[in-house]
Amino acid sequence: KAGYAKRRLTHRGFLTMYKELLVEGGELWLKTDNVGLFDFSLEEFAAMGLTVKDIVTIASYIEKEAKFDDERTVISSVIYNRLRSPDFPYLQIDATVQYALDERKEKLTYDDLKIDSPYNTYTHPGLPPGPIRIPSIAGIDAVLNHVEHPYLYMCAKEDFSGTHNFAVSYNEHLKNAKRYTDALNKRNIH
Repeated sequence: KAGYAKRRLTHRGFLTMYKELLVEGGELWLKTDNVGLFDFSLEEFAAMGLTVKDIVTIASYIEKEAKFDDERTVISSVIYNRLRSPDFPYLQIDATVQYALDERKEKLTYDDLKIDSPYNTYTHPGLPPGPIRIPSIAGIDAVLNHVEHPYLYMCAKEDFSGTHNFAVSYNEHLKNAKRYTDALNKRNIH
């Protein structure tokens, strides 16, 4: 299979979501140049409390939220921590709201966060119906190998570097969000 890397995933539903996949003999092959990034079975997914579709869906959010590889596993853990927490019925991921909107916005408004869409993770609990884009192998790998930490919040950094400030408490998150909002306002981004 030139250009395909063999993975130990056996889920035919995957094929309907991605054009760069090949299922042969009950095995899944992902089109990639990176051979051997991960090797998980469906049983291992189930032990994480996630389905293959969940993993691909979360990986798609990571693709939209993380601009740098070193943040992928941390963002993955924020999502995973929220999914496991009874205090967070809503994931509140801006990328899902952007997906639900007709056009991409530099800054989401409170009205945007109320859009009626099953992809709006501010108004619909849990994971949306599916991915918001095709994730990379690195995005999937970040879900499968997320790091353990207590973070429940993330906010873009006020320096516009594309990185995030992470927080454990809501009060800490509010401080991060205020710094980012102040930076947006200073640049006249509305």
